[in-house]
Amino acid sequence: AAVIRGLRNHLRQEGEINEFLCGKTIEEDPFPTSELYEGMYDEVTGDYLDPVLVRKGVQDELRYMKDMGVMEEALVSDCVRDTGRPPISTRWVMVNKGDRERPEIRCRFVARELKALQERAGEFRDDTFAATPPLEAVRLLFSLCMTGDTARRGKIVFIDVPRAHFHAPSRRTTYVQLPTEWARPGMCGKLLKSFYGTRDAAANFAECAR
Repeated sequence: AAVIRGLRNHLRQEGEINEFLCGKTIEEDPFPTSELYEGMYDEVTGDYLDPVLVRKGVQDELRYMKDMGVMEEALVSDCVRDTGRPPISTRWVMVNKGDRERPEIRCRFVARELKALQERAGEFRDDTFAATPPLEAVRLLFSLCMTGDTARRGKIVFIDVPRAHFHAPSRRTTYVQLPTEWARPGMCGKLLKSFYGTRDAAANFAECAR
């Protein structure tokens, strides 16, 4: 008992414990283990993906979504009240942007707002169009840039915006299923930003980029 008391007094003097703490603790990582991502395959090539790398890719995407304020947690009952239907289903899309020797796993959490389901429900949206220039337009720009007086030649700049849709605000009330990593009974996500897989995401970004 004397040894225990002496150790306790020493730890108190060192600031390791006090009246509110019993000592050092080891915090467990609340994120799902790699086992959850076993059996994942590349959406493009069909290759098996390393679950450890998939887990990291999922973590990165969820962190980005949180930082961008893509959605807020909401009750499923609120979704049904506001839209008359359950939240839009969602899924993970996994792609290896590298190769087999140097894998670079990208994970995207996307909605599945299908046109067929909307038409079946009698919904016909006219705000889903987003202009996409054809390949011929790109070739014409190259030709115009390189033709004529060299002193008047222009410069073509192609800008790739990472996770572009997350930069555009959502312009309608939309609810989606939460990812498994965030899921709680009776809860869903209410979109604050445009979201991949929703039918008006591209049009929202086009409007935001004007």
